Amino acid sequence: MEALGSSSTVGRLERGADRDAAWALHQVLFDQFVASFRRAPKELILDFDATDDPVHGKQEGRHFHGYYDHYCFLPLYVTCGDQLLVSYLRESNIDAAQHAWAILSILVRRLRQVWPNVRIILRADSGFCRWRMLRWCEDHDVDYIVGIARNDRLLDKAGHLMRVAKERFEQILLS
Repeated sequence: MEALGSSSTVGRLERGADRDAAWALHQVLFDQFVASFRRAPKELILDFDATDDPVHGKQEGRHFHGYYDHYCFLPLYVTCGDQLLVSYLRESNIDAAQHAWAILSILVRRLRQVWPNVRIILRADSGFCRWRMLRWCEDHDVDYIVGIARNDRLLDKAGHLMRVAKERFEQILLS
C-alpha cells in the first residue's frame, strides 16, 4: 500500500485550513442547498444545534464541559431538513448560543436574496433561548420555536393546565 502523505504533510494540511477556507466551504454548502430546490420553497426551518465533540488527548482548545462531563469541543450545526448549512467548530468553554445570532443573520440575509418571500423559522433547544436573538427574529420576520429550560415558577403556573391535559389524554386512551 502506498502512503498518501507523511504526518508533516497532514499537519500542514490541517494548519492550512484558515477562516477563508472555512468561509469558502460554507459557500459551497449554501450553493448546493439552493441548487437542490427546483422552485422557491414557501418555508424553511433552520435547526440550530450545539453538541459535544469529545476530545482524546491534550488537543489545543480542549476544555472540560460540565454538562457533557468530558473534555470536548462544542460545534454549532445548522441544518435544514437533511441538509447541512453550517458546521462551526468551537471550543467548549462558551455559551452554546455564542455566534448563533450572527450565523442566523447571515443565513437569513442570503436566503432572502435568493428567495425574498420564503418564510424562515428558527428551531432550537433552550440553549438558544436568548432574548436578543429572539427579538432580532421578531424584527426581521423570522418565526421561531425554541425550548425553554425547566422553570419551577412556570411549572407552578401551568400545573392546572398540565393536569387537565393529562386527564384528557388518559380519557382518549380509555375510549
